[in-house]
Amino acid sequence: MIGFLAIRGLWRHRVRTLLGVLGVGVAGALLLDMQMLSRGLQVSLRRILENIGYEVRVTPRGTLPFETDATFPGGHRLAAAIAADPRVDHVAPVLGGTVYAARPRGAPVAAFVYGMDPPTVALWRVDAGTDLVADDSTHAVVSHNLATALGIGLGDTLVAAAEYAAPVGMLRSPQAFVVSGLATFHFDLRTQRSLAVGARSAQVLRGETVRDGLSLLAVALREDGGEDHTARGSSTGGGNSAGRGSSADRGEAVAAWIRDTFPEVEAYSVAEALDAVQGQLAYFNLFSLVLGTVSMVVCVLLVGTMVALSLGERLGEIAILRAIGLRRRRLITMVFLESLGLVVLSLPVAFGAGQVISLWLDAILTRAPSIPVDLSFFVFTPRAALRTLVLLLVAGSVAGLYPAFLVARLAIAPTLHREVTG
Repeated sequence: MIGFLAIRGLWRHRVRTLLGVLGVGVAGALLLDMQMLSRGLQVSLRRILENIGYEVRVTPRGTLPFETDATFPGGHRLAAAIAADPRVDHVAPVLGGTVYAARPRGAPVAAFVYGMDPPTVALWRVDAGTDLVADDSTHAVVSHNLATALGIGLGDTLVAAAEYAAPVGMLRSPQAFVVSGLATFHFDLRTQRSLAVGARSAQVLRGETVRDGLSLLAVALREDGGEDHTARGSSTGGGNSAGRGSSADRGEAVAAWIRDTFPEVEAYSVAEALDAVQGQLAYFNLFSLVLGTVSMVVCVLLVGTMVALSLGERLGEIAILRAIGLRRRRLITMVFLESLGLVVLSLPVAFGAGQVISLWLDAILTRAPSIPVDLSFFVFTPRAALRTLVLLLVAGSVAGLYPAFLVARLAIAPTLHREVTG
């Protein structure tokens, strides 16, 4: 009966209810978008890192991967030492940095060079042509932006060097490469121009051959966690126990071992890298918190106003229900059901409009030149949907407090007297 009365209260003013539902739906859409934004970049980055497949990243001390041009010395020696650990499947040495690239006798442009030996799927995906092959220092894979900037294609030759002598208009110690493939680089910015060569070729370009400098070691772990390695596991205090744990646990254990064993470098598991990046995304968290709070307040005011108006027109009816014996507690329940009913009816609008608006906003924000091509700001997740649902239901409940207070303190006789005398 209480549910029937609540539905009838909403149905009695259908147009007003519809407008209220649309208003709450718009506020709910904004709330959903802010939930998606609050962790969207982190979720998007996690998907990229997990798809790449390396559980640990080793970088120069105090930096994140490719955050600067910094390198650490003795890179291949360090890679071999890490690869000797039985929990490690293989280690991919990577060198990145800024160079100049040009057509032969053409004007140079600044570009970012990735030096990495096959397999290279971790950092780029070849869209046309062929990828690099092992021990080949004559071929390069270039990004679409660089190919467009230089006007080159598959089979063409480009030259690259770390320095450009502007007074004479020449590259210093240029290296020639034949373009074997066009690729999409996962971490490139929108307008970034990139080329990829072997790790040793990149060291020659960047002048890192003497100190064997590298920017990154991407470490892949064994599926079985290297459980047959008993001696080292006991000596490192957790190797075997980590091997029996999850992939995330094994990644954190190996990262900790690398930090302890090689203090000149930094090591991140996927979770640790995401935590480090999250600290740089505080602006987005604050932005989503402020707008999410505003949408909650709007939702509470809309629902509270709608229900209070409806009850104001039905005070006589409610007084009669009280007079014939309907308990105050059940009438208060009716008020909360009306508030929550408005919220529930608005959910399709909130989630539908929220998805559409997020796609539109994401397309605008990801056009910025400083955003990597594969990242998204707004990512729909079950957690974002659940948080939105819970917050909207909380808003509906809070909105029902004042109307419920009016019903609770309703005096039967004076109310009926006012209804009769006007």
